[in-house]
Amino acid sequence: MSKIANTAVVFAAAFISQAAAHTYVKEFEAGGKTYPGFYAADKSGGDDSSPAWRTNQGWGFQPVFGDKINDPDIIAHVDAEPSPFTAPVDAGSDVKFTWQHDGECGGEEVGWDCSHHGWTATWLAPCNGDCKDVQKENLSFFKIHQSGLIDYPAGSRYAEGGVKEQTGYWGTDTIFYDNANTQTVTIPKDLPSGNYVLRTEVASVHNNGAVSERQFWPQALNIAIQNGNDNAKIPTGIKATEIYSSSDKQLTFDLYQHDAGETFDAPGPALAPCAVGSGSGSGSSSAADEAPSSTAAPAVPVESSYAAQPTTAAESSAAAAQPSPAESYAAHPTPESESEPEASTPTSGHVVLVTATATQHAYVTATGAAPAASSAAGYGTPAAPAATPAPEGEGEGEYQEGGDEEDGESDEEDRDYEDDDSEEQSNDGEAEASTGSHGWGEGKGHWRSHPREFVA
Repeated sequence: MSKIANTAVVFAAAFISQAAAHTYVKEFEAGGKTYPGFYAADKSGGDDSSPAWRTNQGWGFQPVFGDKINDPDIIAHVDAEPSPFTAPVDAGSDVKFTWQHDGECGGEEVGWDCSHHGWTATWLAPCNGDCKDVQKENLSFFKIHQSGLIDYPAGSRYAEGGVKEQTGYWGTDTIFYDNANTQTVTIPKDLPSGNYVLRTEVASVHNNGAVSERQFWPQALNIAIQNGNDNAKIPTGIKATEIYSSSDKQLTFDLYQHDAGETFDAPGPALAPCAVGSGSGSGSSSAADEAPSSTAAPAVPVESSYAAQPTTAAESSAAAAQPSPAESYAAHPTPESESEPEASTPTSGHVVLVTATATQHAYVTATGAAPAASSAAGYGTPAAPAATPAPEGEGEGEYQEGGDEEDGESDEEDRDYEDDDSEEQSNDGEAEASTGSHGWGEGKGHWRSHPREFVA
């Protein structure tokens, strides 16, 4: 095999593993009904009647990278726009998210990968009117759920290696490996009724080095809280573009070399006072004092013809809460970017073939096919909220997942990949691919030299 062909195989494998380790909210249960998440490659696909915000997230393969933590894309993913639809939810009830992931750790995985570790956090922001009309940059979010670096369970893969080399057990591990890809969050009961944006995310710090290499998958949906406490005050919030700072400990954390037994919550402000003890499967932090704020506008009555979907097995509870001090709501500076070397192994997903003449993109599964549209019977055609006319042409019928998927081609740029630690690659002198400053739209990727894990 020629050096050029060998290089193409190496880089194809790297991009396959990257795509295999990315995710999105596949569906969510709220108010006794199950709704599809927004999973399509771009805003032209997906289910137009879901309360989930529309994005250009590339079937979830595209994370938001750490150099965008103060950019609007961190709010609800790339180019996100609010849905015109809303899901009714009772105050004090649960919302259950199902994230995309197939396979087991140590085997072929699609939708996440067990080399990935990070926190999860969920937030609410009042719309002060109809959520379809909000300016996302102006939303003020308060945290209602979080789970960060929880523990180092003896005898588990989370405690392998020397004491300073243990990755630890994280919030994302509870979702993808303990709770069958699900995450349950309780809507606080002491909130005024009204329309809110519910924002949830998972993050991973497996790419050691620059903050710009941290990876985020934020998702948002519109809910109408009913039967709330209209005498309660809405907690003080923060703009999503100000949640993270490039100096946050969690963003600068070295996953593979850190103090033994170190634990912490998700970055950003502490849990809102109304949320303390209400989260399921989270490490909760101590809450800051609640500050008076405006009351949310009354909820618009919502009717939906989505058929209720039965909830299957009960979820297991995650590890115990980890306290941390309340943090400031101050705006944070934009992080600086840099890259670092690393290594990877193939599974499935976004393939980039580097040849002597061209760089080709394709989204594939482990069998070489483009992502298949999975069907979920029982989704009816939803009606818009009472104050929002339903789009023309909607009729009764069965909801089919998958959206308008293209042939798997992508016009987005690739990431720069280098392996400074590879003798073979440096001897070849030709194993380098560079088609732009950021791939999957934007960001930088790299090969990681840690021996146990590979990256996306």
